[in-house]
Amino acid sequence: MVSNDESWIEPSQAEGVRRDAIALAKFAVTSPDLRDVTRKEVLSKYVLILLTHGTSNGKYGTRYRSADALGVTDPALLEHEHVYPRKWLIEQMLAEPSAVEMVLTHCALACTVTEAEHRRLAAAERANPGLTGWERYHAAGVAVTDLATGEVVPQSVGRRPVLPHEQP
Repeated sequence: MVSNDESWIEPSQAEGVRRDAIALAKFAVTSPDLRDVTRKEVLSKYVLILLTHGTSNGKYGTRYRSADALGVTDPALLEHEHVYPRKWLIEQMLAEPSAVEMVLTHCALACTVTEAEHRRLAAAERANPGLTGWERYHAAGVAVTDLATGEVVPQSVGRRPVLPHEQP
């Protein structure tokens, strides 16, 4: 059963989980002893899952929730969606190890959506692979509420942050 509460409070362990995830990611991207396949596995299945689940109130207790997912209490009807796809997050961390903390702090966000919205988000990404972050939600027509503030996320201006290695 998923809470249909339309408010959100960060769990008490969130800051510790965030620090653990950042430390583990820094190790994974810089360790010369890890094979690339293991490095990506650690980032995808441990760092990003630890961070997006551990800083939420359970898998579907995310700070961001789609309008259609509000009020849904059956977890079988919901999806834990990464606002910035895990593949993109991993690519950014591997391309610029010094940006790990920034990527995890600002881009490793989770949003609870319905199964139908999850399919629309995937279709929007396939149609335009250059979409990232909230841009995918805008393209898929998925309205999202920030439960911490109660406000709708301004998706049309949801551009990703400029990473250090991309700055002029």
